[in-house]
Amino acid sequence: MQAINDRPDHGYTFEFLKMKGARNAIDASKQHFGALCNGTLNEIDINGFIGILERWFYEKDNTSKDYRVEKFCELLTHHLGNDVIYYHVGTVLNGYYNDADCITFQVKKPHGMIYYGLELGVND
Repeated sequence: MQAINDRPDHGYTFEFLKMKGARNAIDASKQHFGALCNGTLNEIDINGFIGILERWFYEKDNTSKDYRVEKFCELLTHHLGNDVIYYHVGTVLNGYYNDADCITFQVKKPHGMIYYGLELGVND
């Protein structure tokens, strides 16, 4: 992901963290993203996730996008497994995070669900 983040000409960064102690995806999102989360989740597929990453890591008019976002998503899916549900978290517009995108990953494991959070635009 760092290779992707080195490409664009903006100051956005990302955080990808495991959420501990969550009972469900909404609980995980509220715990991890705090006041930024408005409590709504929209399930998206892998193509929706790729579109969100491309919006953050490339300028909208940049025609020289390359394969790195899709490759990152392939590696992430391989790491997390096939039983992943992607949720685009509804965010609160508060002046600091006007365009923040937060993603919650729900991963089914033998001993229950594990949740991960990805916040884009943390250091805008």
